[in-house]
Amino acid sequence: ERAPTFFLIDIQPSQLDPLKKIMLDTGQVTKFSSAPMLRGVISEINGIPAKDFVGDHWAIRGDRGLTYSKVPPQNNAITDGQWWDSNYEGEALISFARKEAKEMGLSIGDKITVNVLGRDLIGTIKNFREVDFATMRINFLMVFNPSALDLAPHSNIATIYSDDKSEANLLRIISTNYPNITAISMRDTLAQVSETLSTIAEVTR
Repeated sequence: ERAPTFFLIDIQPSQLDPLKKIMLDTGQVTKFSSAPMLRGVISEINGIPAKDFVGDHWAIRGDRGLTYSKVPPQNNAITDGQWWDSNYEGEALISFARKEAKEMGLSIGDKITVNVLGRDLIGTIKNFREVDFATMRINFLMVFNPSALDLAPHSNIATIYSDDKSEANLLRIISTNYPNITAISMRDTLAQVSETLSTIAEVTR
């Protein structure tokens, strides 16, 4: 009930505003949220190889989604530390998800090295955020200050909220106007998850 209708990926920067306008103009979309999207691998923490610092935590397995923002993400309360000023342009700063930071033994002031597009970016943890990934909203493990990432090549992601009856029409509009954008149906995804969990439950019984 809390999940978006569609998760959209591979939105080019020049497409974001026109796409949002088209979606809202349909009168069928109740909410459109978006964020810049890059991917990076956590390679070191405080100069120590990440695996040696945190062990086999999922955050260091493969690449992670990264974003940047002038303001705290909606529904992400700051639990420790402070957010950066909206016009801040100094060294790279990071807002990290609180629960995962605790699991990894991270503290405010720790330095994380993230490999982005083949280049190492070292950022300092400025604050921790309360992040509930179960809502299936746009959420990130790490959020950077804009000047750290905004010049790097990147695309955008978005979520669309609408009623069930409008799904087919919205998908048609997206695929017709923006064939490069991939629309992932959350209804189908949740159905697959539910089926898998049901099978596990039967096997367990």
